Amino acid sequence: MPKNEWGPDRKRAAVSLTFDNLGEAAEIELGALPEDVKTGAHGSVTEALPCLLEILEGTTATFFVESWNVEHYPEAIRSIQSGGHEVANHGYRHEVWGQLDRDQEGELFERCLATLDTMGIKPKGFRPPGGQLTTQTKTLLHDLGFTYLSPAGRTTRAEEGLATLPFDWKLVDAYFLDEGLGALRNHFGDPNEAFPLSAWEESLDRAIEETKSKGTHLVTIFHPFLFIGQPERYDLFSRTVERLSNDPEVWLAPCQEVAQDLATKAPPSP
Repeated sequence: MPKNEWGPDRKRAAVSLTFDNLGEAAEIELGALPEDVKTGAHGSVTEALPCLLEILEGTTATFFVESWNVEHYPEAIRSIQSGGHEVANHGYRHEVWGQLDRDQEGELFERCLATLDTMGIKPKGFRPPGGQLTTQTKTLLHDLGFTYLSPAGRTTRAEEGLATLPFDWKLVDAYFLDEGLGALRNHFGDPNEAFPLSAWEESLDRAIEETKSKGTHLVTIFHPFLFIGQPERYDLFSRTVERLSNDPEVWLAPCQEVAQDLATKAPPSP
């Protein structure tokens, strides 16, 4: 949805830095965590998160975290909050969201909210693990007081009190760098092999310029686990944050603020 004026200073375009996944939640859900590996010391939390938070200092981002992390990494969640960042929901343990039936989905939402509430967190945003919604997701989110969702897609819109801030798979760091996503790359017509880091940076640069040209909103996704032991990836992220922070045409804002902006200032959807 072209808008051309974003945020309190009415910038040309808007960009949200977002993060998915923490800890071992997804590995446990997928049955990929070896039985002899103890939880509580995952590199995405012990190494990547502190480094990413340091790079983000002075800006605000949105962390879509599995609620499981509240029980196993409460200090990590507090560090996100203390940096002024938004904590949003990414399921309880990274379930395959698009395959849930209504009862399963409702029960998971209730579990997520109850778990987050133990830390006083009342999330306004939800990103479905895997990017896919069910036929009842929007209704459930609306009834539970969420104000936005961030699924895979291309159309940014605000309707009936619920904003949609979609992401493009072909801009996600994992699409370029995760060796295990060959099938997804094949689905979009790309080679099975992971891309070089430069390809990801070039794609981000093009997307930012296109967003500015169209006057729209861009959602970027980073996965902390992909940064473990990869200094060049931290460097790329740092360059991206610096570029966006210093661009006079860009409003760099967490998703919750963008959703509020859409709700209060965007024209109604036809």
